[in-house]
Amino acid sequence: MSSSLLQGPVAVIGAGTMGIGIAQVAAAAGHNVLLFDVNVEASTRALTTLQQRLRQRVEAGKADANDTEQLLERIQVVTALSELAPCALAI
Repeated sequence: MSSSLLQGPVAVIGAGTMGIGIAQVAAAAGHNVLLFDVNVEASTRALTTLQQRLRQRVEAGKADANDTEQLLERIQVVTALSELAPCALAI
């Protein structure tokens, strides 16, 4: 887990190319991430695409399967801004 000073999850608002990339980097650093987009389908689609992309890297021998699954488990799609209340940082 991350040794940062953050005492809560990281909120990423917007699940476009930049948003899912930021979510990936934050999760790779050990932070739990709550991903929100006004279009729930966009959030779900972005996370599904990230899962596929990272799992392909595992299949190609470019990433560790356990590390990849732990990273993906740290990203959660939320459907309401109110669910971001416990976050220590919003991006």
